[in-house]
Amino acid sequence: MIVELVGGKTFTSVLPLLAPGATCVVVGAAASPEMITNLMHLIGTGGSTIRGLNMYAEFARGAIPEELAWFAQMVADRQLQTGIEIEASWTEVNELAQHLMERQFTGKAVLHVD
Repeated sequence: MIVELVGGKTFTSVLPLLAPGATCVVVGAAASPEMITNLMHLIGTGGSTIRGLNMYAEFARGAIPEELAWFAQMVADRQLQTGIEIEASWTEVNELAQHLMERQFTGKAVLHVD
């Protein structure tokens, strides 16, 4: 599974990474909602799917607890790589935001409430 948040060229670049039967869950399009891709990357792997995930629609149908539990279990089982680069206390949010804006890290930041 790949969870894709960026869109555009990044979305295009993840399709060749899908394993047979895997799913790419598209959650956002921070860079661009448009993309050009070679569909053979999707067709060629066999059984791969692309799923759009709209959190508002998921909340409306009451599926969020099950979806979050599923994602959490995949992370716990190490089947989903989260790309967490930095973990820090929530009291450091200003510093981390500055580092993010300066592109000093590219992965995800997790803030712990302590």
